[in-house]
Amino acid sequence: MQFRTRAERHLKAIGQPVLPFLLPIAKCEADLTRTAVFRLFHELGDETVIEACINALVDSNEYVRDYANKTLERVTNESFGYQPNASPRRREAGQEKWRKWWEKEKAELAEVEKLKG
Repeated sequence: MQFRTRAERHLKAIGQPVLPFLLPIAKCEADLTRTAVFRLFHELGDETVIEACINALVDSNEYVRDYANKTLERVTNESFGYQPNASPRRREAGQEKWRKWWEKEKAELAEVEKLKG
């Protein structure tokens, strides 16, 4: 545990450049590893972690779900009333709200980029 905590502190000190390297680890089978990754996403995350966080809203670990939701709310300034301790059906419904919102946002961003170019 001491090594994991030290590693997490070092990654946090590096900052946002670590995000692309953490994305694949967000799918790790180990609960403590996923929790640490999503805790870092919460502290450092930007739009690059949105999809990973949306996917994690139905994770088996409540802490992962909680950090994923908090990250989404912080990065996007949106909230859809998601509860990480809700029933699986409600968590899936909350995930779907986030997913629909993100698809709409991506389409709007693509349209803006298209108009620029």
